Amino acid sequence: MELGATVCRRRAPDCGACPVRAACAWAAGGLARPDPADGSAGVGTGQPPFEGMFHMAWDPAAKQYLMLWVDSMGGWSQTRSSGWEGEKIVFTGDSQMGTMKMRVRDTFAKKANGTMTHLGEGEVGGQWTKMMEETCRKGGGAAAR
Repeated sequence: MELGATVCRRRAPDCGACPVRAACAWAAGGLARPDPADGSAGVGTGQPPFEGMFHMAWDPAAKQYLMLWVDSMGGWSQTRSSGWEGEKIVFTGDSQMGTMKMRVRDTFAKKANGTMTHLGEGEVGGQWTKMMEETCRKGGGAAAR
């Protein structure tokens, strides 16, 4: 989900639909102008493209998978999973976006057609909230570019 394009819009922010409102500094400050969408990705101008990448490895000492996420806006997360359970693997851990910290959960599920779904959730107010959902297809990866 691109919050800047779908929820935190320049002229009509939809704060009631925002999954991170409880941690929003703008909302806590009384929604004063200028709004945070000014210059945000997908809304403003002159912003660099948003890019991010997962890195996954096996941690033999902990006997768990480790997944790291880094993005071009300074965000990151570190999550762990004990492994596949059937057709599903679930990673949980911590994420940081700017000054906002959040518990996160990423669920990957293999599908019969060779694709994989990815559900990304954040813990907001003690509840898991969907932040994004995508269908992944096998590709050539970075080396094929």
